[in-house]
Amino acid sequence: DAGNVRDDLWVAGCGVGGTALWLAEWGVDTQGLTLSHREAEKATERARRLGLSDHVSFWAGDYAHTCFSPATFDQVWAVESLCQAEGRAAFVREARRILKPGGTLVVCDWWRVPGQAPTGRDAALLRRWLDCWAIPDLTTVAEFAGLLVAHRFTYMLHRDTTEHIFPSSRRLAGLALLTWPLVPLACRSPEERANHLRAWLQYQALRRGLWKGELIVVGREG
Repeated sequence: DAGNVRDDLWVAGCGVGGTALWLAEWGVDTQGLTLSHREAEKATERARRLGLSDHVSFWAGDYAHTCFSPATFDQVWAVESLCQAEGRAAFVREARRILKPGGTLVVCDWWRVPGQAPTGRDAALLRRWLDCWAIPDLTTVAEFAGLLVAHRFTYMLHRDTTEHIFPSSRRLAGLALLTWPLVPLACRSPEERANHLRAWLQYQALRRGLWKGELIVVGREG
């Protein structure tokens, strides 16, 4: 029963376990939660192969409505997963519930650049990319900060990470462009073929300044 598990850290939207496994390698007792049962199974198998099963476990479920007990974790991490939430307020509320008093919420994600909303071709490019990656919409850091304050979190750290995203974003787009002629042969499913388009669109949107990366660390008030 996940509700009885008490560990140091919870990764919300863990996918196939990359962040949670990295933390476990440092000896942090970690729980990972993903909507996909298949991803949870893959992450569990990866943990077994790496000899990390004593430090990390994976579950399938909704990170905005978990079965963890109140005040379970010292830290909650959401790494490039919160942007896909339909209701970010529900996640913030759940994170506060399962954090211990004085615990820390870490969010590293993609955000809409503040200012005037994009129009014309920029708006179409951004919408096409977001639709490809099943992202309802991007919020600004200021909008998200309002949710944090409303749920009694206090700021500890805020850092722009866009410059660190650019190299990997550019490589991903370049790889997609280089292998585009092979897509009909190598990619059997529509999902696999769509990944090439997604890789190209996300970089074009980043290059045009339509989104940015930000790291936010806040503390849960008692």
